[in-house]
Amino acid sequence: GIYFPNIPRPPVSRKKYAKLLKSLYGLKQAPSIFRGVLHSFLLLLHFLPSDSDPCLYYRWTDTIFILLAVHVDDILIITNDQETLVDFKKKMKEKFSIKELGPLHNQEFLGSQIDYHQEDGILTVHCDRYIKESLEALGIDFSRSRPVSTPIVKLDSSSPIIPENQLPPWNLRSLSGILTYATTTCRPDIAVAASLLSATKWE
Repeated sequence: GIYFPNIPRPPVSRKKYAKLLKSLYGLKQAPSIFRGVLHSFLLLLHFLPSDSDPCLYYRWTDTIFILLAVHVDDILIITNDQETLVDFKKKMKEKFSIKELGPLHNQEFLGSQIDYHQEDGILTVHCDRYIKESLEALGIDFSRSRPVSTPIVKLDSSSPIIPENQLPPWNLRSLSGILTYATTTCRPDIAVAASLLSATKWE
């Protein structure tokens, strides 16, 4: 059951009911329902979803653009106009309770680190911290790792079978998941190696 504090009991003669907004109580549908609310609100602000990625919204004029990368309730804002940025955040605050994390320089967004060198105009996206901390959590000494060429070193078999007595003392399935996520965010160069690891059979 759900407890409703400080709600006066109605008279017996009157039938009153409390409508439960299920999406507010941690159900699996909550992210989907919130996305629908956010989508409708962004359309009112004249944003359009990208045809290639529905989580990317854009609004474009002759000289000013604003892009929104949406992941559930995390939003990355990219624009070339400060006034547009301030106006959009103002409208978001009027509709939702939001928390600003400031410029993304030297911060993380969904596991990716973004470094912006303003003097050179260079934007670098990497996930070194995510990979390092994830591997260390599996017991892998990151400092002892050896760089190899990509996409992959030459192997004798495309689908090797590794005997149990030769397996490293790590959870290889967890390692496969970590590397696969990295390939989809900022390390496409290791996609072949991650795919091969996922296809490896363990006896």
